[in-house]
Amino acid sequence: MYWRPIALALKKAGFFVSVVNAMLIHDFSDSTIRKLKTGRADALKIANYALTFAWM
Repeated sequence: MYWRPIALALKKAGFFVSVVNAMLIHDFSDSTIRKLKTGRADALKIANYALTFAWM
């Protein structure tokens, strides 16, 4: 439950907060042959997930 104080603080500060199960992001758009495991690749995958499901 380490995420809860962070999410609550961000929400209280006026940010939109969405807590997403890591498996949903892991399985999202897994269409590449190469498995990139870098901070940049992970950040892009999370950003693309957020943009795709921003309306929900």
